[in-house]
Amino acid sequence: LSPEDTARCYMSWRSGAACLQPSHWESALRRFPLEMSWDGDREVIDRFYCALGVRALQKERSKKMDSCLPWEAICEVLDPEAEVPSETELRSRFDRLWSRCAPSDGPWASSSGPAEELKEGCWCRYRDKLQYHLQLQAGGSSGSTAAPSSAQTQLGPTSLFPNISDVLAVPSTRLYAGQTFVIRYRLMGAQNFVHTDHVVLQDGRDPLPWPVPREVLGETPFIGLVPRGVRWTSAGGGGFYLGKDPFTRVDPGCRVDLPREPNSGRTMLFGVVELIPPSMQRPSGGATVVCEQGLLRGDFELRLFCSRKQKIIGCIGDPLVVTVEQRVLAPPIEALQVRLEGRRVAVRWSAMDLGPMAPASRAREVRLYMRSNKMDRLILLEPETTEWEAQDLAHETEYEFRVRLAGAAGTGREASVTCRTNARCSEPKNLARLSAGTDHVEFSWEPPDIVGNEITRDKFQTNHEAIIRYEATLRVEDSEVGALLESDPADEAGGGEAMGRVCWWSAGSWRPGAGRSIITHLGGLRPDVRYTLQGLCAVNSMGPGVPAKTLTFYTLPQTPQIIDVRVKQERVMVSLVLAGAAKMDFEVTVSLTSKPKDTKTFNPPTASKEHVPEGLPSEVHMPFSQMSIAEPNGTHSLRIRAKNSGGWSDWSETFETIAVARQQCADQVQARMIGSIELREIEQLQCVLKDAVGIEFNDERPLKEATALLECLTSARDELCEAERLREPIRLGTALARAKEVGLPDLDPIELLLEKLSSVKHQLDTAKGIEELKEALREGYEARLPPEILQAAVDRLGTRESAHQGILAAMEAARVPVLEAAIESVQGMFLPIEQDAHRHLEALKVSELLLRASLETGLIADLQTALESAAESGLREDELIEQVQHMKAELEAERRRATLFLRESMFAREPAMLRKSIQWSAVAQVCPHEVRAGIELADFLEDLLADVEKSVGIDERQKSLQGAREGEVPASLIARAEIQVDCLREVLAAHEQGDVPRTRKALKMATVAGVKDVELSEIRLVFANWTKLNREVEVSVSLGRTQRLTEAIDVALAAGITPSQLTWAQEVLVALELRDKAEAQLRVAMGMRKCEELQGSLKHALDVNLQEKALIDEARQLLHHLRGLRLNLREAVTGGELSRVYHALQKAMLSPALPEEDIVEAAEVLQELREDEISAFNRRMKIGEDEKDFRAMDALAVRGKWARELGMDIEVSRIQDAVELSRDFQQRNRTVLEAQLHSTRMLGHEQAGATEFKMVDSQDAPLKVPVEHDVAEVPFEVVEGEVHVYFQPYGKRLVILPRDIVHMQISVVAPEQFGSGTKPTTLEVGNEFVDIRTAEA
Repeated sequence: LSPEDTARCYMSWRSGAACLQPSHWESALRRFPLEMSWDGDREVIDRFYCALGVRALQKERSKKMDSCLPWEAICEVLDPEAEVPSETELRSRFDRLWSRCAPSDGPWASSSGPAEELKEGCWCRYRDKLQYHLQLQAGGSSGSTAAPSSAQTQLGPTSLFPNISDVLAVPSTRLYAGQTFVIRYRLMGAQNFVHTDHVVLQDGRDPLPWPVPREVLGETPFIGLVPRGVRWTSAGGGGFYLGKDPFTRVDPGCRVDLPREPNSGRTMLFGVVELIPPSMQRPSGGATVVCEQGLLRGDFELRLFCSRKQKIIGCIGDPLVVTVEQRVLAPPIEALQVRLEGRRVAVRWSAMDLGPMAPASRAREVRLYMRSNKMDRLILLEPETTEWEAQDLAHETEYEFRVRLAGAAGTGREASVTCRTNARCSEPKNLARLSAGTDHVEFSWEPPDIVGNEITRDKFQTNHEAIIRYEATLRVEDSEVGALLESDPADEAGGGEAMGRVCWWSAGSWRPGAGRSIITHLGGLRPDVRYTLQGLCAVNSMGPGVPAKTLTFYTLPQTPQIIDVRVKQERVMVSLVLAGAAKMDFEVTVSLTSKPKDTKTFNPPTASKEHVPEGLPSEVHMPFSQMSIAEPNGTHSLRIRAKNSGGWSDWSETFETIAVARQQCADQVQARMIGSIELREIEQLQCVLKDAVGIEFNDERPLKEATALLECLTSARDELCEAERLREPIRLGTALARAKEVGLPDLDPIELLLEKLSSVKHQLDTAKGIEELKEALREGYEARLPPEILQAAVDRLGTRESAHQGILAAMEAARVPVLEAAIESVQGMFLPIEQDAHRHLEALKVSELLLRASLETGLIADLQTALESAAESGLREDELIEQVQHMKAELEAERRRATLFLRESMFAREPAMLRKSIQWSAVAQVCPHEVRAGIELADFLEDLLADVEKSVGIDERQKSLQGAREGEVPASLIARAEIQVDCLREVLAAHEQGDVPRTRKALKMATVAGVKDVELSEIRLVFANWTKLNREVEVSVSLGRTQRLTEAIDVALAAGITPSQLTWAQEVLVALELRDKAEAQLRVAMGMRKCEELQGSLKHALDVNLQEKALIDEARQLLHHLRGLRLNLREAVTGGELSRVYHALQKAMLSPALPEEDIVEAAEVLQELREDEISAFNRRMKIGEDEKDFRAMDALAVRGKWARELGMDIEVSRIQDAVELSRDFQQRNRTVLEAQLHSTRMLGHEQAGATEFKMVDSQDAPLKVPVEHDVAEVPFEVVEGEVHVYFQPYGKRLVILPRDIVHMQISVVAPEQFGSGTKPTTLEVGNEFVDIRTAEA
């Protein structure tokens, strides 16, 4: 699987959008393990070429497991007189191999781009390899001093793929250290991996037979990965050498033993093994390793070694040259340091020195990872970088820095370090304004309590944390004057902001105040402005701290300046200049200039506070009647000051003004003004209006009319003069019309000038062509028209000249769109070159149309005509022409290939291939007469093959095949028909012989071969009948029925089946007849029930393989039953026991019973035992009555009942008499025993401590108390059944026991006459009734 396949499957699985099915993996495994995204570099081409060889071998092996490479993938041995194939023939072979083995769908099937580059790269490798081997066969490559190898010719065909040798094959010649790869080997089969004619060598010199003998391999053959250059030499007795050193063993990590068969344990001569390449950092075995930018590469060989006792004794086949690669990680970081300075951090590191491995582990980049609780950042640096800096770190934040080096194979071990930045300062306290002026103010505040290093504790460092400065933002509360501060200069290093100003106070710029407070100065302010000081904070290395509360303050107003004093409507109006005067209070002092001490003070309001525009003087009004009376031509002196929320300003300078009435000359000035209005003289009107300044008239209308007229006349004259200076006709006409409208005198020269300028401008606007426009421009320059008018004409002239040159350039460029655009751009310019341009454009359009039409038709003739037309017209549509030329070249190449393929198909004489080549030729525009020849040949061959296909019967088939051979039809096309003829002959021969299996096999082969049904129908009917009859014989045999089998054999022989096919059935028939006879004998023996005869009949039935299992089982059971009865009866008679003989005889008489002669003796013995038992019963009955023994009477009662059960004639009354006597004797005996026991206990109390005492029975006999292991004898009795032992004080005395016994052991020992080896039966009991059951006692 390629990495892209794996990634697609993984993403499908993770997304859950699609369920992965086995078909997805199967389709992925059918593709090549490469993707087009890898591009066509050298490594990918090498891998693809190796994969092409593996695919070729795989396709052949899918047809036959021991197949070799196809003939296109090998270099065959040429005849010395044969010519070396041309490159065209080699290309044709490669194309066939590519079409068979390369993917037929997906990006690989593309004919352009990376896929085409990949195909060409594989073709170059194929051609070079093939030409190299061909030149070796021909006598050595040109320019090479090496002699031709005779062994090369002797070896036979050679593989053209570097990853496939004669006995070994791997997926690719590029291996990776630590990554398992698969090796396929073959030492047996029809042929090796290369070819049947290829000779496999041992040790590179001795030919080996194929398959390779097992004894050549040795005890432990293996496949080893050895350094390149291992060779066998005969010096020193022969052996393998690597350079000058002997090579006898392979590193265990670089070898893998051939697998063994699980049953026999012998080495498998074909199979697959896996091997892991070793590490290239510590190569073993003398391998040479090359280091290239993080990549270790070593050249090795894969060899199949013969070995005995882990020692190399030989090598089989050609070695496979492979390359092992290993990617080396970048070196680890040895040291990492961080230096923190405020918001700036510097990181330094150093990589570990790896010594000899340093070149291999060279880094490509440095990866620095910076992390905090608010951000993650990855920085990529150059590999030589050892230091990095960062700015603007966050305050009071812990940072982690990780550094590692990244190389071609991956990243090395990283190093990490952490650091913490300082905090920001807290807010300043008690902010206040101390004093103020018009342009400055002083503040005071207390420094912040927190500086920022309270957590990091850097107070004792050289560069510890401190307050660098204080900063704040100064803003204006009054929006009307706020915009004026935008351009204010900032204090010290501060900068301006919109509606605000940043103020800085650096360390050392403030002075100490009262207590902990400090005092600072702020200048550059504007007077009479309300300011707010916002965001006052202390700044340390981490930036601004927490701001203090906002402070609002005012600056003092400016000193007012008096600019005029006038009298109107009995009020004195003082005009003064002061910003913001409408919001202030004023104080004015007035005195006579000659009497400065006579002063009057006024607090006048400003006039029209709401309507005074910004920037105009303000006025304050004072009552005229309160003014001091001035002397003639005397003056008054005035001073004024202003006040706002910040305080009073300074006094203004003294202003002197005339205090007399100014209305005496008002009538004279008004008469002069009316006369000037009638004359309309501008200079006279200006003089009169100047004299009227400062005079208050009773009638203001003449003043207003004169002022309006002066403005109108002045405006019209200025506009007319400006138009005359510019000499622009339209503007001059407009100004002249307005001058006439207002009555401006002396306008005739202006009218003449306007007429001339208008005429020249009209000529410029209407000029056609280039020359006429040039003449109009000359007159325009002479008339001094405005530059913009002349420039427009010059631009038109330049445009026309440029258009002329553009048409020439477009005609030279010879492109339709360009020339059309050029012609369209000159419309209306009346250029003479336009007609030639139109004719050239038509010719270019025709050529382009022919080119595009030829691309659509795809005909070589049309393409040639279009190219000739383009060459004649000079069309320069290079891309289109290149497309046509490329298509023409491709079509011609396609036609050549199709022609070559058609000729090869006609030579091969294969109709399918020929039809395919004809279709290709028709599409590829091959010469018609060659196509017709191909069609005629295809029709002829198809007719011959149709005759072969239609022929029926051996004669017709042979005749049609003969015609096909004479027509030179390829043998491969009629091979199937020849096989059908052979199969048909075999069917007929088998049918004539009557051989059913042979006929079945022949029919099956004929059906597989494709023999027609009409040729096989009759034989199939006969064979079906044979099969039915043969089946009947087999069923009869399986059923084992003699009569049915006899009939089936007779019918089969009558149907024509050969007797040799029925020999086995006849043998089975004989065996069945013997079986029937044995079955009859067995049934007779079972009826007689004689063991000897039954056993003989059963043995005979088993010998003849009697299949009646139920009968056999019944006979076996009967025999076993009869034997058991006879043995049991014999043992009972031998033992002489009445009960046993009685029961054995009763069992022997039950059905199936023993024969009469087997039970006669037992009946006689039973009769004798019965008579003895009756006499013994009568005798003991009499003795018991005499001795008054209740135990004997109880035993006789039980024995009498038992005797009656055995069929003996004993009266019931006698048994009842024995029971009554036993009861009486027992009662009397119990009374005596209890009296004796009472007396004995009394004696025992008197003799305390005694271990034994005497007891007296009814006969006064001394008795002992029994101790452990004492044995008490029991009267001899032969008892069948249970034995009852009584421990109560009644019955016949055995032994006297004390009453306080709680546990004892009693042993009942069988007498010796009942058999040796009988063990005593022991039972632990208490003082209760216990039954002891034994089989022998």
